Amino acid sequence: MSRDQPFTAEGNAVFKEPETTVHPNGSRSIRLGFRVCVMAPEIATDDGSSPAKEIARLMNLGVAASEMLAALKVARGHIQHMAAWITEQSAGYSFEGLGEDMPGIDAAIAKVEGRG
Repeated sequence: MSRDQPFTAEGNAVFKEPETTVHPNGSRSIRLGFRVCVMAPEIATDDGSSPAKEIARLMNLGVAASEMLAALKVARGHIQHMAAWITEQSAGYSFEGLGEDMPGIDAAIAKVEGRG
């Protein structure tokens, strides 16, 4: 499994994969993997899918959330910069949709940061 998706499922168990880190001096360190949890056999899904796989999928989304938040903040900055530049050009064009889109973008950022 890749570092982007460090959680895996095998049967009813969810595991955190081991990680290898290469340090600036060329040395390596290994962080051992471990079992995160084991689903009780009584836990089942309506569609027959593995509850452990769903838990691993959701945990991997959590890992990706910080990267998605950073990308969203960069995109927001680019949008604001473009809107300001377009306004300065006095070309008779406006970013009308920006007023509709920015509250949703701001709300998404606030939610991921725990403020919304």
